[in-house]
Amino acid sequence: MRYEQPTSAPVVSQDQAVAAATARRPGLAELAAQIEARYVLFSDDEHCVSDTSGKMHLAFQRVPAWIITFKGLRVASRGPEPKAFFHEANVAINAQTGEYLETFWYQ
Repeated sequence: MRYEQPTSAPVVSQDQAVAAATARRPGLAELAAQIEARYVLFSDDEHCVSDTSGKMHLAFQRVPAWIITFKGLRVASRGPEPKAFFHEANVAINAQTGEYLETFWYQ
């Protein structure tokens, strides 16, 4: 993930983005010790989608987005035992449309 400084104001407010992220990932807000929001140009250099011809393209490059971070979590991974625990979930919300982009987790 990469973040850059945006050059224009968001259409979607911070409160609207937090509400969208909370609705997309129910339960995280209640588990989080803290919720932070950051307005950025969001790029994910690994998330690809294919077009109608089957050609792969990077899905998110310099998208104005709110990154809503749910901190202080203790959410078990889906891996084999012993389980690792994620302590931070980041939900990317398009700052122009309010649409969900993706979620990424950190231990």
